[in-house]
Amino acid sequence: MHFTDPVYRNPYWPTFPLLQVTQGCTHNRCKFCTMYKDVKFKPHPMNIIEKDLQELASIASDAKTIQLLSANPLVMTYNKFRPILEKINEYLPEIEYIYTQTRVSDLRNKTVEELESLKELGLREISLGVESGDDWTLKRINKGYTSKDIIEQCQKLTDAGIDFWMSFLNGVSGREHSHEHAVNSAEIFSQCRPMLVGTGGLTLFPGTPLLKEAQMGEFTPLSEKGNVN
Repeated sequence: MHFTDPVYRNPYWPTFPLLQVTQGCTHNRCKFCTMYKDVKFKPHPMNIIEKDLQELASIASDAKTIQLLSANPLVMTYNKFRPILEKINEYLPEIEYIYTQTRVSDLRNKTVEELESLKELGLREISLGVESGDDWTLKRINKGYTSKDIIEQCQKLTDAGIDFWMSFLNGVSGREHSHEHAVNSAEIFSQCRPMLVGTGGLTLFPGTPLLKEAQMGEFTPLSEKGNVN
């Protein structure tokens, strides 16, 4: 199997096996994130993906679920992504659920009809690391899209019948804007009607712009009690 370190597996999907179809993150500029800081984005060549599928077919031919890596495989166009799902079905004919994670902006280049076609091939559930539905916060942490984009692109998933869940990153707006971050995110997420909203608390990792801003007094992180409240 071909994996590029670091490998992040979504803990909410107890899926086996894993198949890496891209490495890194196309955006890689969120102010709080170091997950793929030193990894250049690129899609895996189809011949490598097929070799991995051949190996999986030899050890897990009856697999019913599979998780696609890495950060945002759906950034690929429909015409490049669909053949990957077709190969998965060819080598793992018992597959029922294909899971992946992606960015909201990756859905812009796909129509509802194209998403429906991907669902028919097994793409049943997508994780979106939106972190916030508040425009001030989204701009502050450099997510690269707006709350309007979130609503529009999630509606396409709903229309296509693809389940999705969203993440909310508590504390990422800082102490001064925490209330707006929470209230506006709840409003936007409610409009999107995800199957699940997962939440976590901000950690200021070394090497992130947000940590530097905190050290310079330009960002005030919440206390542990503040995160709970």
